Amino acid sequence: MSVTNCLQFLAQYAEYLNLNPSIQGPRPHPFFWSGINCTGTAWPTNEMNWNTEPADGVINPNPVGSQFGSMYIPAGWSVVLYVNANESGTFPASNFGQDTGLPLLIADTSSTTLSATDGTIIKDTIIQAIVNSPRIFGTTLPYTVPNWQLDMCINNVSTVIGAQHLTSYQAGSIECDAFMTSYCSPVSSWGCSSNNLQVTPVPDQYSPCICLVEQNCLRSTFCIPGSTNPNCQNDQAFSAFIPVTCFGRQCSISGYRWSYMNQPCNITLCSQIITLVGNDITLRGGSTIWCGNRDMAIATVTPVPVPSPNVSGGTLELWEWIIIGVAIFAVSVAVPLSILVFRQAKKRKENLDNLENPSSNLFSANKN
Repeated sequence: MSVTNCLQFLAQYAEYLNLNPSIQGPRPHPFFWSGINCTGTAWPTNEMNWNTEPADGVINPNPVGSQFGSMYIPAGWSVVLYVNANESGTFPASNFGQDTGLPLLIADTSSTTLSATDGTIIKDTIIQAIVNSPRIFGTTLPYTVPNWQLDMCINNVSTVIGAQHLTSYQAGSIECDAFMTSYCSPVSSWGCSSNNLQVTPVPDQYSPCICLVEQNCLRSTFCIPGSTNPNCQNDQAFSAFIPVTCFGRQCSISGYRWSYMNQPCNITLCSQIITLVGNDITLRGGSTIWCGNRDMAIATVTPVPVPSPNVSGGTLELWEWIIIGVAIFAVSVAVPLSILVFRQAKKRKENLDNLENPSSNLFSANKN
């Protein structure tokens, strides 16, 4: 057999991890084989042991029996192999693989020595092995599975198994959406700060969650409070309405994007959206909004003035209310009353004139 058998095993292992992303150890861990080309007895011994990582720093006496023919060490891991109590070698040679960050596959240990300065061949001479899990670069702190999941989801690292890239933890995948939703839960309700268009600053630890925070801020900016607009009811609908990948200033260049945040962004699209939503936009603190990599003026939004009896926008003084009251009284009561009094006075005068000049009245009667 040839190294092809090792590649076939690693392809099978990659497929297993991709199909079982919820296991305790979803990232690749080291394997040893008693025979060359990844054949014979394997350690861990069966598929069930693929679910968990080997214990960190624990001595494993003669893990594959009296023979030792091949091994696979993923990037970041290291293995200390002992040929006797006093002689050991570390693989990869650099501590924790920090020099290359690449996986190590030795399909045939027949020509592999314990170290560059020790000519002891390791094939069939290993009596014990210590597996060291990855460390945070430049420290002795464990690089945990959650650390790895986060880095995978935000594209900080890419994990290769044999000739395949691991696909179970990639941005926008079901696994990453679920992981990031849990990871971002402490800031998932954050949005705008101080009732303006500025997004509430998040701690560095939660900087990958900025798209979620900006989306909350955008929703409160574009959606009228209490709106029944179906586009404002949930994250998925709003993302299609106002893409945070376009209008989120920080999300446009950084942050984790959930699978529903998959809209492309360009200035033409931004302009079309702004024109489409028009007066549905409510702005607080400015007349521009960020879109992609630039500020855009909101020319389609015309503020509607609130009717007020006072041009200055303040409340009326008491003397102003008195004048208004007098004017209303004069128009509705005083003027009609004055007209009525004038007519009655005129009629009384006519009656009095008739009594004082009876001859005139008689003449008028005879004439008739």
